Amino acid sequence: MISSQNLNMLKQYVNETKNLLPILRAEEKEYFHKLEESMTELLENDNSITLASMDDCYRIFGYPSDIIHQYYSDIDLAPYTSAVKSVKLKNRILMSIGVAVLAISTSLLVIMWQAHQTFLREEIFFKTTEITEVDE
Repeated sequence: MISSQNLNMLKQYVNETKNLLPILRAEEKEYFHKLEESMTELLENDNSITLASMDDCYRIFGYPSDIIHQYYSDIDLAPYTSAVKSVKLKNRILMSIGVAVLAISTSLLVIMWQAHQTFLREEIFFKTTEITEVDE
């Protein structure tokens, strides 16, 4: 049985490794799931291993960058590169739409504020004045 400390360190290590990838497709999620399972199995089978710090994880499993380099060397990079490019394009499009919406909203707010200021200035001229007859 793995201690909760070891399990937490292992999860932190795997998350740190995942964060080095620009995108996580289904293939990468499966890879990291299998990686975490094999690391958990190693910790279950060898009770002498304790993970007191991230340095212990690096010493036992290797640095996260090494795992990512190994992953890249094992896969066909063409589909992965294509997926990264499409995600980058999607993000740029979404960012452009966001900037456009912000610019249009700001412009409309300025126009509405100017119309309100004009209304306030013209309100003075349209105040009704009651004239009453005075009986003499």
